[in-house]
Amino acid sequence: MRLIIIDLTNNLLTDEESEAPRRGAGEMLRSLARRYRLAAFADTVRSGPEVRSRLHDVGLGGFFQTVTTSADLGAPLSVSAVRHMAAIAGAPVGHVAVISNNLPVVDSLQLAGVVAVPAERGRPVTDLPEALAWMIAINSD
Repeated sequence: MRLIIIDLTNNLLTDEESEAPRRGAGEMLRSLARRYRLAAFADTVRSGPEVRSRLHDVGLGGFFQTVTTSADLGAPLSVSAVRHMAAIAGAPVGHVAVISNNLPVVDSLQLAGVVAVPAERGRPVTDLPEALAWMIAINSD
């Protein structure tokens, strides 16, 4: 894997309007950033630059190579959004993994051959690197 796309919705920030990251978010991002390039996606009316600014305000913005939103693309997280973000990051789609707690999105990405890791609501974000490593391992050639 070269690029990890993190669906921000309820994963890193406590909610759409909160100024506080979820407990463990910085630790989780540091852990992932040691091995992968990171990108962020948010299903919001805000633009990517607005979300990036907000992430910087809470100490999380420096981890992401790109921040894209549904407002930027005119659509929620999907295979086409993954392709778009992979192109921006210069990563082949086959070397991209997605973390999302939107199970229908995870299912549709997996059906399209994208490595997608379900992030369970209520579980600590610090569990994500382990879940991601497991998912990457079972999908490796």
